[in-house]
Amino acid sequence: MKSIFITYNPKSEQEQVLAIRLHTLGAVNGFQMSLPDRSSGQNLSLETKRRIENSHWIVCFSMSLLSEAVKQELLYASEHKHDKSKIIVIYNKKKNIVGKASDYFSEYYYDSEIESSSDMMKKILNGIKNTNSKEFAIKKQDDSSLGWFLIAGLGILGMAAVASSTEDEPKKGKSKKKNAVKSSNR
Repeated sequence: MKSIFITYNPKSEQEQVLAIRLHTLGAVNGFQMSLPDRSSGQNLSLETKRRIENSHWIVCFSMSLLSEAVKQELLYASEHKHDKSKIIVIYNKKKNIVGKASDYFSEYYYDSEIESSSDMMKKILNGIKNTNSKEFAIKKQDDSSLGWFLIAGLGILGMAAVASSTEDEPKKGKSKKKNAVKSSNR
C-alpha cells in the first residue's frame, strides 16, 4: 500500500480544506494517508518526522506564503527522500518555492477557475497510483496545454462555420427576391 504524507500552510484555510479532502479521498482509495503532527508548535515533531520517513510520497499544498512548519517539513522530506520527484508541490498559478532541492520536486499547477478540486485530487492520486516517477505531473501540464489548443481550434472551426453559414444566407435571400419579382412581372 502506497503511503502519502500531506503538508499545508496552517494559516491557509483553503490549503487546510484541500489537504483534509485529499486525505479522505486517498484513504477511501486505498492509500495510507498522514498529516503533520503540529501539536508541538513551530518545531518539527518526532511524529511528523516519522510520518515523512514512512511515506512513499509527499504532497505539499503551497498556494500561499510558506509557513515555518511547511519549510521544515519540506526540508526534512528533501533530505530524507532519495527520489525528490516523489515530493509533489501543488501551486496555484505561481511557483513560490525556490532553491536547489525544489528543482527536483514534481510540480502541479492548480487553477480553481479551470479545474475542480476533486478533479485535481483524482489526477494526483491516479498519478501516484499508476507511476513511480513525476511523469503524471508533466503529463498534467502537457494535457492542459493540449486541451487549450484543442479548445482554440474548435472555437476557430465554430467561428468559420458560423461565418460560412451567414455568408450563404443573404445570397439565398436575394435570389428568392429576384425570383419573386420576376414572377410578379409576368
